[in-house]
Amino acid sequence: MILQLKKQYWTYYLWSFGFILVFFIAEILNHRFWLNDFKVYYLSSIDFLEGKSIYENTYGLGSGWFKYSPFFAMLFSIFTLISYKVASLVFYWIIGVCILVFLPLIGEKSKGERHLMWVLPIVFLFIADHLVRELHLGNVNMILLSLSFLLFALYQKGNSWLGSFVFALIIVLKPYFMLLGLFFLLKKEWKWIGVTAFFTLVFLLLPALLVGFTENMDLLKGWGRAMSNHNAEITSYNYLSGSIEKYFSVHISIFVFIGLFVLTYLGLFFKKILKDDYLSFFLLIAIIPNLVLTDTEHFLYSIPLLIYFFKNIEVKLELITVMGLIGCVLYGLNWGFFWGSKTGDVVTSGIIGIGNLLLIVSVLMMASKQQQISK
Repeated sequence: MILQLKKQYWTYYLWSFGFILVFFIAEILNHRFWLNDFKVYYLSSIDFLEGKSIYENTYGLGSGWFKYSPFFAMLFSIFTLISYKVASLVFYWIIGVCILVFLPLIGEKSKGERHLMWVLPIVFLFIADHLVRELHLGNVNMILLSLSFLLFALYQKGNSWLGSFVFALIIVLKPYFMLLGLFFLLKKEWKWIGVTAFFTLVFLLLPALLVGFTENMDLLKGWGRAMSNHNAEITSYNYLSGSIEKYFSVHISIFVFIGLFVLTYLGLFFKKILKDDYLSFFLLIAIIPNLVLTDTEHFLYSIPLLIYFFKNIEVKLELITVMGLIGCVLYGLNWGFFWGSKTGDVVTSGIIGIGNLLLIVSVLMMASKQQQISK
């Protein structure tokens, strides 16, 4: 069974539940239980069901534009059956369940000698700030990471139909995850690719049953414009193109970096450095926030690599260890109570993205070293 709670992780379940509960109570007491991102999903789903435009209105914050697929709006319309207050409570705890259940399951898939019960608290330390933002905003990143784990587990079991269904669902929710297609392409999993493409098409067309074919096509065009406008409106230096522009005043298209990454990935794959399916799969997710313009909580996608790093870390002074730990600090220790008033400077300077890159490089160096030892 893929999804199950296990007795050996009861201490993790206990203290992680405590973290989620304490933050929940703090949000309520401080009148900060807003879930602004979920509010966008909820209100746009109401407009979708009423046949109104969902890409020309702002829902809440100034950045509260709906920039997801029509299918996303249709899927989230199930929450409109209950009041927003109740729906926000339900969604908060859906995120909480993803944190509780999936981190140990992801950790079990990773190779490494360190015991997972020691690794999880350390990983939690570095992802705490990102989890706080995820819970406060009510975003879908932990849900997407959990679905990605489910996809990986189904791939290992050879369940191509259900796995392709999940993959298509992920793509329609967040098109960036099409990058995972590279994994299946190199594995020559033509059935997975074909069935995923079929389900993706079905999901894109499904809203037509509610709004009509022509209206759905207009919505899909609006979705494309919304994604383009979103990239033009927000500023971030945590992705490669933004960092280069900030520090060297040179603009390089994100497509250049995507192309360079794909070439690098191919080289690592054919040199057998990525012979571990876990690494070759989750690396494609971890690199996403470095390649595209997005928010900092998307760096939660690197949780599988953080787990791998701490399960394989060697307690001695060497380049891999030092680089990886520096990467983890830059990636995760951007807490308000740690940096004080300088938190904003830390986040906007691109340090989180640099930390994520250092972590990725360290993990790849670990994999290369282990490959040489095994020869």
